[in-house]
Parts: sequence; C-alpha cells; structure tokens
Amino acid sequence: MAMEIVLLFAFQSLYGYVYQRIGLIIAVFMLGLVLGSGWMNRLLVRRPAGSLGGMVCLDLLLAVLGGVIPLVLVGLGRLQAWRAWPPVVELTVYLLVVAAGLLGGLAFPLAAALRLRSGSSSVRVAGLLDAADHGGACIGAVAAGLLLVPVFGLAVACCLLVILKLISAAWLLLAGQLQRSV
Repeated sequence: MAMEIVLLFAFQSLYGYVYQRIGLIIAVFMLGLVLGSGWMNRLLVRRPAGSLGGMVCLDLLLAVLGGVIPLVLVGLGRLQAWRAWPPVVELTVYLLVVAAGLLGGLAFPLAAALRLRSGSSSVRVAGLLDAADHGGACIGAVAAGLLLVPVFGLAVACCLLVILKLISAAWLLLAGQLQRSV
C-alpha cells in the first residue's frame, strides 16, 4: 500500500494532477492483486503447503520494485520536454502499480498456505491474515501519505520501503532457520 501511495504522489508530481485518474490507478492496483492471487492459487494447487522461500522471494522482489521506482521516476522526469510524455508517464505508473499489486496478490494466498501449515483452522487464518492485511495497508498508507513522502520525499520513502522489505526477508529466513533447528 505504501508503494501505491508513493506512486500516486509520483504520478501527481509528474503528470500534474491525479484526481481524474485516481480511480483508474486504484483499479489497476486491484487488477494486479487479482492476477497475483489467482496465479498463486494455481501454483498452490501443485504445492499446497507453499514455501517460506517463496515468501522471501516475494519480499526481495518488492524490495527490487521499491528500488526501481525512484530510478524510473528520474528517467520520466528527464522526458518532460518530449511531446508524447504524458501518456508515457501514465502507462509507466500503471505498470509499476500493477506490479506492486501483483506482488501483493501473490503474497496473500502464500501467507495463508504457510499459516495453515502450522495447524491453525482456516477460519482463524483467514481472520488473522485479513486483519494483518488491513492493518498493514492502513499503516502503510498513513506512513507514506503523511510522513514518508511529505517529509523525506519519494526517493527516501522508497529507500525506506526497500529496507523494510529486506528486513522482512531476513526475518523470514531467520524464522525458517529456527524452525528447521527445532
């Protein structure tokens, strides 16, 4: 969610206004979520328990996306004199937003499969993950919209998100190592 907020701010600063397109940007994010969760659900049919390594990979991919965003934004900023610039900005932001949604969509069913592996009931897992998803989205949107982007700027906000995803990946790796040793 924080990446989506960063991209909304980026779109506004590059394109000039976001209000006409905000519904489409959110819809593109939701499309990414649907595509990602559908794809992961098909993968989980083959391997129902999922893998912790897959979640680590998703965290690393989100970190890469967070690191790529400032580079892409700088590149877009350099294209401002180009006549076809507004559609290029719009398409590029939509692609970044759908990528963020896709990765988020991949993570949710995988997290559910991993949690179900611990023996929890599906009702409990669904409730916990839904609460974590909504709580995390709320915290991410508020942190990015009220603190990170306005105070530190887009590039620093993305760097902080990269660091957060790398910490998350390291945490998952550590949890996996501890689980194997027990």
